[in-house]
Amino acid sequence: MTTAPGVSTRQALPGALVAAGLLISSAVAAGELSYGSISPPTHALITEGFQPYADKVKQETGGKVSFQLFSGGSVVSAKTVLSSIGDGLVSSGYVVDAYIPQVLPNSNLSSDLGVYNNNALSATAAATEYQLLNCPGCLKDMDKAGAVTLGVHSLAPYVLMCKTEVKNLADLKGKKVKTAGLWGRLTAEFGMTPVNLPVTDIYEALERGTLDCVLGPEGWLKSYNIWDSVRFVIEEPLGTWAGGHGMAVNKAAWTALTPDQRAVMLANAPALLTGMTLAYDHEAAIARAEAKKRDITYVPTLPGLDAAFQQAREGVRAEAVKKAASRGVQDPETAAKTYRALLGKWEKIVADAKGDRTKIEAAMKAEIYDKLPN
Repeated sequence: MTTAPGVSTRQALPGALVAAGLLISSAVAAGELSYGSISPPTHALITEGFQPYADKVKQETGGKVSFQLFSGGSVVSAKTVLSSIGDGLVSSGYVVDAYIPQVLPNSNLSSDLGVYNNNALSATAAATEYQLLNCPGCLKDMDKAGAVTLGVHSLAPYVLMCKTEVKNLADLKGKKVKTAGLWGRLTAEFGMTPVNLPVTDIYEALERGTLDCVLGPEGWLKSYNIWDSVRFVIEEPLGTWAGGHGMAVNKAAWTALTPDQRAVMLANAPALLTGMTLAYDHEAAIARAEAKKRDITYVPTLPGLDAAFQQAREGVRAEAVKKAASRGVQDPETAAKTYRALLGKWEKIVADAKGDRTKIEAAMKAEIYDKLPN
């Protein structure tokens, strides 16, 4: 929502929502935290991430901390959720850093380096350790917004999904592709033409010929019905975005909780974030099974694609560092090296866990959350 200078989001909202905000704020004192999300209540982020977390926190605090869900953008939008948390319109919520790069420049640096993310769970853990333990600027950005973050999660790996068969790199040249962030730079290195448009518009864009391909999680085939147009999928992962703050909490609301209540919320954060991460993996598996029934062709990779991807990533990294510096991030070159080192650490931990979610969550708790003050 765009507001006039000097007018807060709360003032600009219709009276009914202002009243709702007052009720939400008053509920904090009673131990009920409101949670704002643009996802519908049936979305996997809610059913596999937020709701199990909310249930567990309520159980382990003896009902003294509970959540009221405001989903589907009923109270917050993608661009206003963090300011709504800071203002107290909602006491917590799901924040996408990419929508507010000037507010969360440090978070955007790590998510812009998503072309290096080889595995969604390791990206979730690495991005969370980076932001909570190795990035003072990340915490400062959140603090200035009046919020506290409990960690970030990753989407499923990005793959290329196209309307027509692609046999080699030359076939990608000139194709119009839906991308986001610095994946536009990546696809441009392949000779493609990046198109920045809302994901909700990709179905129509493919139908009308505005797009030839989409770069994103495989689950989009189903969730946005683009399997009606897509006929060809290249399975090679091209990184993934890890900038979804699964639980950002109003700073005053966080402080109002007891140390024991905060400890419960932190202890359950790994399960929240892995749940949100795996939700996209589950969607991808479901989409793939149905897509093959629809005669969509899958190929593992293209000749030369991996080499081109490895080479192009360095250009993306340099651009990410440059953008971060322009947004005021301190020493982004060192920050980028720190993030990539953490990726290496967590790729080994996740590989050693052999997909055991419980082991990964235990490692996240020991390596990250047990080191945080509550």
